[in-house]
Amino acid sequence: MPERVLLVYGTTEGHTAKIAKYMSEVLTERGDNVEVADVRELAHYDLRAYSAVLVGASMHVGKHDAKIRDFVAKTVADLNRLPSAFFSVSLTAASKKTWRACRC
Repeated sequence: MPERVLLVYGTTEGHTAKIAKYMSEVLTERGDNVEVADVRELAHYDLRAYSAVLVGASMHVGKHDAKIRDFVAKTVADLNRLPSAFFSVSLTAASKKTWRACRC
């Protein structure tokens, strides 16, 4: 049975939006009904209509998007009740300077 999934994201430079779109395409191919929403355009936070929620946010200077933090704080009871997951996007982790520093 297809799941009804909300994939909400917060992005600064657009990379998190691209990842959210890709995740939506994969889930849709699997047969799920996925609604993708930019947290800045999300009119309401009623999650009762969904069977799962995915939340994604970009990270800048060690903090996630403020609107995503607000969304999570306001919906924490529903997020704990539903299958949910959080993904974090940080371009700093991909920089050459970071890789040199960690000597991976």
